[in-house]
Amino acid sequence: MQKTYEIWGFAKRNNYTIITFDADFYELQVIRGFPPKIIWLRFGNMTRQEFIRFFEQNTERIKDYLDSQEFEDVGCLEFNQPSLNVHAYRRRRSTISGRGTLRNLR
Repeated sequence: MQKTYEIWGFAKRNNYTIITFDADFYELQVIRGFPPKIIWLRFGNMTRQEFIRFFEQNTERIKDYLDSQEFEDVGCLEFNQPSLNVHAYRRRRSTISGRGTLRNLR
């Protein structure tokens, strides 16, 4: 868990987004709020080509999540499968208030 705190602190200090398969970062965000923002990949192993294809297919969604004011109160973008089930976790101040699908992202 110490590494998780170190990565969290580094990302927060440098305004980075954490991309992870690990639930620890989401759980830490529930407690501490954000920044940093998290992109949580919740799907199994994949080949390097499949991983590259995932990011190619979801580049606009991810950019919208990171750059759009519409999603400035969204701390975690969750992908349950490489191309399906995108969820965002919104917060009020430092707590999570709900979960909703980002339907308006490309």
